[in-house]
Amino acid sequence: MELTADRLGNILDSAIVAISSIQFFPDQTWEYIYWSSGCERIFGFTAAALLADQRLWVERIPADDWQRIITPAFGSIFSQPHPTFTYRFHHPNGSLRWISATQTVSWDEPTQSWMVTIVANDITEQQGIKESLKFQGNLLNQVQNAIICTNIKGEITYWNAAAEALYQWQSTEVMGRLLLEVITAPQDRDPFIHGFAELMTVGFKEGEYQLQRKDGSRFIAYARTIALQNDQNEITGFVGVSLDITERKATELALQQLNTELEQRVQQRTQELANSEQDLRTIFNNVYDAIFIHDLHGTVVDMNERALALFAAQRDQLLGLKAIDLCTSDWLPQAFSANLACLEAGETLQFEGRGQRFRDHFIFDVEVSLRLVTLSNCPVVIAGVRDISERKRAEAQIQASLKQKDLLLREIHHRIKNNLQVVSSLLMLQAETTDDIYTQQVLQESQERVMAIALVHEALYKSDTLERIDLSEYIQDLLEEIFYSHHARQRGIQLGLELESIWLNLETVLPCALILNELVVNALKHGFPDRASGQIYVSLHCQGETIILVVADDGIGLSTDWDVRQSLSLGLQLVRDLTQQLEGTLEISSDPSHHPGTRVTLQFQELFYRSRV
Repeated sequence: MELTADRLGNILDSAIVAISSIQFFPDQTWEYIYWSSGCERIFGFTAAALLADQRLWVERIPADDWQRIITPAFGSIFSQPHPTFTYRFHHPNGSLRWISATQTVSWDEPTQSWMVTIVANDITEQQGIKESLKFQGNLLNQVQNAIICTNIKGEITYWNAAAEALYQWQSTEVMGRLLLEVITAPQDRDPFIHGFAELMTVGFKEGEYQLQRKDGSRFIAYARTIALQNDQNEITGFVGVSLDITERKATELALQQLNTELEQRVQQRTQELANSEQDLRTIFNNVYDAIFIHDLHGTVVDMNERALALFAAQRDQLLGLKAIDLCTSDWLPQAFSANLACLEAGETLQFEGRGQRFRDHFIFDVEVSLRLVTLSNCPVVIAGVRDISERKRAEAQIQASLKQKDLLLREIHHRIKNNLQVVSSLLMLQAETTDDIYTQQVLQESQERVMAIALVHEALYKSDTLERIDLSEYIQDLLEEIFYSHHARQRGIQLGLELESIWLNLETVLPCALILNELVVNALKHGFPDRASGQIYVSLHCQGETIILVVADDGIGLSTDWDVRQSLSLGLQLVRDLTQQLEGTLEISSDPSHHPGTRVTLQFQELFYRSRV
């Protein structure tokens, strides 16, 4: 079939790429003479529009791409047969597209010009995938843990930079090899082989394993392996993450002997210093702490051998450094400037910070002390640096132990409260076995006192500190129990509260609780004998260090000849004795705001624990 010009044009117009022709003249001018209809799919302009105004294409290419790509590409059309270049293009729809173009050049004799044919294709999607894969690869290479991928046969398909550093194998050396042959010695492969069935069933496997580097050295690693599945839930490969934990395992072993070893080292060093007859330099080089000598500008002028070992550096590496070069940013860098006046006043500055070793950049906790002294008639700053990493770890263990003791103490208070509730129940059962009104009353009063103490222990084990409770919250709980047991609200007696939050210790709360119990119970029993309504008012507030507890009622009040000191009531005797225990004062009088009414005011201060041994 004859390929006519029309048929050729139809073929070119149906192509998914954009095809254009440019005519270059010897005077270095050029113009577009052809655009296929595919240009509208790629560039967003019709062929007619692009032929009518070639600036439509030129002006939508970023300036840096024009200078860096387009201009060199036009310059190379006569030196390269089919150069290909990639540039960006601002599409009329607002998107930035990536275009790949290939040039073909030929000489046109009739017009005495070069004819350049350019085939352009939109590669934005491919470029996005390429950039995404590049980003993901870079991201995985930034991960500090070794990441390794294999296919279902166990052949390595991915090996990140951390894996190269950990196992000493380059990725190009291990691709396609069996993973077990690369990272394990033959005698260490059984755990992997036995765990393969679990990995295939569960989908993941983790644990600690003996692994091997390229040079044959073995180390302990924590590894976690996950099975990869396709859309049909078929396992297609595995991805594993591994981390060298050799140092951590060694540290765990060392912690078991920490207390004994530290004590032995302190005794040994103390004996060495006591018996030493060496000169000052020998002592200087053998003390346990690292010592640096700085001038007043913070420049290192000397150091002992311990300093070299602690910071894993050579002497010439440390000489001339500034103090802040020896530590991380959270160490006080202003110690040699803002605090110089304190040093000149004879003070010793102490603080904690973090040092960094030169060899491996390992960061460790240190305790630093600074003091200004004079050596050879020159003022210098002596800096003592002690590695407290072990102490920090020991402190963490102590904190864990304290937390456990806290739980035990909380359980003790809980059990005391439960036992007191049992005692209260026994008293209630005992009261039910007798018809004697006086005996029942005595047992009920004892039950209420036990309940008041039980509530204290309940508040303690619910408290965050186990040492102090909020007296205002306790008062509310106690009064609710008393009003309930005496059916106060059914008798029309109302409760008024004005309480300030005051935290007190057990020494103070117990007598205060029993006093409050006696006063409120006494008011309910004797304050409203022939009335169907009334009010009891309780207030708690603090003036300086003095705590003021007020219990008032609008009942029948006190007789004019009544004297608390002459009262034979057990409850009032308890109130007097407990007030003395609190080292407080007790005032009982008629309340002028409630006629006749009774008002009891207790003033005391918090007691502090006193050893009874």
